[in-house]
Parts: sequence; C-alpha cells; structure tokens
Amino acid sequence: MAFSPAAALMWRLLAGPSGCGRARSLLVAWRGWERCSLVLWPTQPIAGARHGVLTIRPVPYRGPALELADGSVVRPGDCVLELHCDNRRVAEVVARGGENPFRVCREDLQSLAVWLKTARLERLPKALYGCTILTRPARRLGFSVTDRACGAGDLFQRIYMAGLLAIYHREGGQRLRRGRKPLPYPRQVWMSCRELFRRYGPAAWSATPGRVARKAEL
Repeated sequence: MAFSPAAALMWRLLAGPSGCGRARSLLVAWRGWERCSLVLWPTQPIAGARHGVLTIRPVPYRGPALELADGSVVRPGDCVLELHCDNRRVAEVVARGGENPFRVCREDLQSLAVWLKTARLERLPKALYGCTILTRPARRLGFSVTDRACGAGDLFQRIYMAGLLAIYHREGGQRLRRGRKPLPYPRQVWMSCRELFRRYGPAAWSATPGRVARKAEL
C-alpha cells in the first residue's frame, strides 16, 4: 500500500507503537468506537464454532436486487447475515502461532454451515455479506467482491478500517506502508448460503467442527 509523504507522516502520528491488538497514540479512539459499535449493532457468535473469530448479525437486505456469483439473487427484504471479524480473537490466533488464520476462518464457516443446516430457523438467510478492505483474503475464502461501496461515508470507512489494521496486525502501522498500491476503499463481499453449503457444508469436509446448537434462533 503506497502513501504520500504527508499520509505516511499522518499514520505514524496516529498509530504510534500500535500493533498485535494493542492500540496506542490516537488509535485508542478507534478501539473506543469499535466497542461502541458492538453495543449499537450487537453481533452473535456462531453456534458450535471452536475459534469464534467470526460473528454474525441477521439483518433484512435493503438494497436493490443483487445477483451473486453462483446465480443466487438477493432481493429487498431477504434475510442476510452480516459477517463480522472479531479482530481481538484473530490477533490472539496470530500471536499464538501454529494456526493459519485462513484455516481458522474456514473452520468457523464450516460451523456456520452446519448450524444453518440443523438449527430450526423460521427463515433461512439468503446470503452472507461483509465490508472489508481485505478483499484478497475474502476471495480466498470464497467470497465475491462487488463494486458497491460500504456506505456510511466511504472515506470514513477507509480510514477507520486502516486504523483497525494498524491496531491488530503484528506489524502495526508498518503494515499500512507495505506494498506499492494505494490503500483500497472498503467493498462489500458476498457469499450465498447455497455457496456456503457447497464449500463448507458436511459434504465438503470430513472432520466435525464441534458441537452444533440445534435449537438456535436468529
């Protein structure tokens, strides 16, 4: 990610010695807003997930009709699962070492697929979606990236997510200055539940990811 000299100086001042889950300097405010957002828009853990790095929030879809990569169509009013990453848990996984963060996320998605298949839900969600600047890792997990902005102020989202990356990445603010491409704007990532079952359902793997709650409600 490339920065102008002025932007690089700004992030050095903002981030200070932040990293590995520790917020320092002005990024303490980022942690405060992160906690606030979880109170305003609470998420819930995935039943049976061993790692707990992913959490979900069921919401009605309010955008225009959207065709996903596998041909599924999400329409206004459909139930979708807003997917969130527990940054603190991810930082703990990385700090422990010996566990690949991609494998950890895949196992949580396996647990989500099992839960959705077995839980007695009145309404099955149509798809999962999230908002991230880390679109390449999302693609590796099977999500498709749309050109849609995440809303709530594209520039604000970009700065906020870059700050979280500086807090939770082991390289801290140095991670933001790595590479030659400019810092991307956050984009929506989507995966239909049909694709989730194909990639992460019991037919796609043999190991049991943990106990599954059969009587859970969204």
